[in-house]
Amino acid sequence: MGRYLLSSVIFGMNKTDEHKAPSIGLESALLSGRWSFYARYEYLRKSAEELVLNKSLRNYDIHALKPGMAYRFASIRWLDLRLGAQASFHFMDKALNPDYGKYPMSGEVYLRFSPKQMRMGGM
Repeated sequence: MGRYLLSSVIFGMNKTDEHKAPSIGLESALLSGRWSFYARYEYLRKSAEELVLNKSLRNYDIHALKPGMAYRFASIRWLDLRLGAQASFHFMDKALNPDYGKYPMSGEVYLRFSPKQMRMGGM
């Protein structure tokens, strides 16, 4: 297996009678042998209602940066098993600090099941 660089740009829009809420995602991943490394940037606009806040009717801009990595530790027939870890760092309006903290962050460890990468055969 070689090295592969994958990138994507994602745009979405939630519309209600009260507001429009765009979201944008940028993501890149480097697959190299058994290892994969990725980074994701997300921008979301959320209403106070969506954030379960009784403060106001305004919308809040939320930014997130999520770096991660995974290791393929086993391949069984058509299935790859990966163990990975990801961190999330959120940056948002200061008005949300009392509810979410000044620098909200989180981390996760996960087990991923995915189909093996297909290989083109010769004719």
